[in-house]
Amino acid sequence: MLDELTVVGLEWQSFATGVKISPLTPDSLSTGQSLADLLQAHGMAYLKTYGSGQLSTLNIRGTGASQNAIFWQGINSNVTSLGLSDFSISPMALVDQASVQYGAGSSLLGSDVIGGSVHLTTVPRRTNALAMTLSQGSFGLWGTQTRATYYRQQWSAATRVFYQSSDNDFVYRNESVPGRPKARMENAAYQQMGASQDVWYQANDRHRISAHLWYQMMDRQIQPGLYSTQKDHQDDETVRGLIQWAADYGSHRGNLKIARLQDRIDFNGDASVMPRTYIAYEHEYFGNEVWTARAGFNWQLLSAAIDAYSTDVSEQRQDVFFSVGWHPSSRLDISANVRQSFVEGFDPPVTPSVGWAYMLADGLTWTGNLSRSYRVPTLNDRYWRPGGNTQLRPESGRHAETGVEIDHLRFAHVLSAYYGDVADWIIWLPLEGYWSPDNIDQVEIYGVEYQGTWEIHQGLTARASYALNQSIRKSGAVAAFEGRQLPYVPRHQIKWSLTYRESWWSVRGNGQWTSQRFTNADNSTALAAFMMVDVVATAKISEAWSFQFKANNITNEQYQLVLNRPMPGRNYQISVQHQLNFSKGS
Repeated sequence: MLDELTVVGLEWQSFATGVKISPLTPDSLSTGQSLADLLQAHGMAYLKTYGSGQLSTLNIRGTGASQNAIFWQGINSNVTSLGLSDFSISPMALVDQASVQYGAGSSLLGSDVIGGSVHLTTVPRRTNALAMTLSQGSFGLWGTQTRATYYRQQWSAATRVFYQSSDNDFVYRNESVPGRPKARMENAAYQQMGASQDVWYQANDRHRISAHLWYQMMDRQIQPGLYSTQKDHQDDETVRGLIQWAADYGSHRGNLKIARLQDRIDFNGDASVMPRTYIAYEHEYFGNEVWTARAGFNWQLLSAAIDAYSTDVSEQRQDVFFSVGWHPSSRLDISANVRQSFVEGFDPPVTPSVGWAYMLADGLTWTGNLSRSYRVPTLNDRYWRPGGNTQLRPESGRHAETGVEIDHLRFAHVLSAYYGDVADWIIWLPLEGYWSPDNIDQVEIYGVEYQGTWEIHQGLTARASYALNQSIRKSGAVAAFEGRQLPYVPRHQIKWSLTYRESWWSVRGNGQWTSQRFTNADNSTALAAFMMVDVVATAKISEAWSFQFKANNITNEQYQLVLNRPMPGRNYQISVQHQLNFSKGS
């Protein structure tokens, strides 16, 4: 007899036909693993990272950091003042599932999703277990995490706690000094802790209620640039709470969410607090085997108490949306979506999309998607003093992508191409003594992506991905910048892995090569291309004990993801996990 398996998906994915969605696999044995670490090793996006444990923002398909969003339990959790997220402080210890959605998703997900989005969720586990992991590594890294799961009758629960700290005093080549002598990084130490609590209650066959709490904090020194002697300090704190009710009446399903989120950033004693209230309801109707429909709305109240604003700011936003899925045959799926947002002081465009998946032959599918996107200017764009511009318009774009998927018993390949044209691209420009944003640029983004998996032999698996990203400024304030690649967008990225697995142990090698990245608008300076290789060995010597050894950057590559911000060379981490399994609840 097999244990019952619970599959949890996000509601919008049923209507994301033709949209590329790639799951990521968090490493449960690596304490302190952040979302930035995971995406750096496995995603097709570029992480613009200011140093180990420092600010890390995501660029998907040649777009900027604020044109991508991170979703927690289906809620956009970008910091409202910045319009972006720091992926280095998103701990994988507090989630079960992570996935990346590539391409414009405004019709499905709302503002900010021009390049793509990342989704973090937790799922109920039908186990009673306690797992404790302890890790130590290079540069004074120390971490621990605990996960407890409970299941009995209608109740499921999961409690997670983690802590990590690091001196982060790695050795690097100091390019600011003649001869590039070795130096030890200073003012880069950090410590982070967090906890989450998830509870699911199955009231009956039709109704389920869940509650989710999330808390995390990061206390870190800010790694200085090579030509800087500043010693800055920053504290980040995030608190999230969500109550969710789901009802299933066969042909009708409803989902209600009520949430409160708050981010607090304290930079050198100057604190900014950004709370948000969120209410959403979605309703799905399953007409028959041929078509389905979804409709819903969400309401948000954004606030910000920031000294750089002339006053405290609050803003209401509403979205209404409708989706339909049509399945006329076993070979063809089509979905269409439309969303209208309402934001105080703005007139966001209607954002439609249509996608399809057509099975040309067994194991061969043609996919495609056409969509429109938009992004509302951030609070900082409008209210920062000096420089904020309250006359900014939302960015808007038109996008198309198409691809083929080959799925065989021993291999799978996905090849896709995309194109986008984004108008009113917001850029900060220098004025007299300060910077100010304006709707200056029109940017063309296009490229090719490939992902492949091969089962070479029993226990031996290879994976590879390639991304070609062109992000070209078509027009703007400075004619000399036209036709140039946007800064920090690598044209080429290649990632690969080779895994060998036996019944109780496994070894995996990961590699990546990233091409040069220009660091300024006229493309006159660039960071050199780099290649890194990591090795991970895991052994499960019993049902209770597991061990893992990681060697990162084993070639000791000296590289930078942001100009004058060195990254660590070769480093190691060893982890041990002890898991206790208790009798299953009835």
